[in-house]
Amino acid sequence: MNGLGFADIVRPLRPMCVVLTVALIIAGCGIPMDDHPRAIATTTSTTSAPSLPAGGQAVAYLYYVIDEALIPVPTTVHDRSPATVISELLKPAIDPADEKILRTALPTGTKLRSASLARNRLTIDLSAEASNVVGVSRQRALGQVVLTVTQLDQVSEVRFQIEGESLQIASPERGDVETAGACDFRSLLATDDQLGTATASRPSLFREVSAPLVSRSNALKALC
Repeated sequence: MNGLGFADIVRPLRPMCVVLTVALIIAGCGIPMDDHPRAIATTTSTTSAPSLPAGGQAVAYLYYVIDEALIPVPTTVHDRSPATVISELLKPAIDPADEKILRTALPTGTKLRSASLARNRLTIDLSAEASNVVGVSRQRALGQVVLTVTQLDQVSEVRFQIEGESLQIASPERGDVETAGACDFRSLLATDDQLGTATASRPSLFREVSAPLVSRSNALKALC
């Protein structure tokens, strides 16, 4: 080898090896090797929305009266907008299999005139029929609505009107208030004993509402 040792041959090759190694790393990272400017590629992470029932419908938890307390009943709706969910809650029909157990405190014939959301406050304007309930029954009726809509996105407070006139809300927790949230009606949620006793003849109803009731009770316990 003309007097050259192995170290003399390898030493000049080291810079070339470093260059080749860096080039391989850059190529492996997807960085182009040319000298033209390029936009940096970004990866967008998306979270898919929960799947809906067939037909593009959704599920909302509507609150009804059971043994003088309130429970959430999963109900298929066209969408989860406040107007849609409230209108569904105001419908008089309840599953015939459950009508001896479930009832509504909302007066028959009550209609939704409007529902407008500003920030996290939903203003609900009901028809004159909503006046046909007083005392504890009105408390339960308004509690049905408040507990239902405060499970929707962006709704945390509710104000009521009847035919455009403000309605004072009788909160079991705070007395008369202008604006109420779910915490104001937490005490109206059914206990496990109430639910079990009331649904003894309808085990399927117990299975349907037990988990969402426990979940909401626990959530409000932490929130309130």
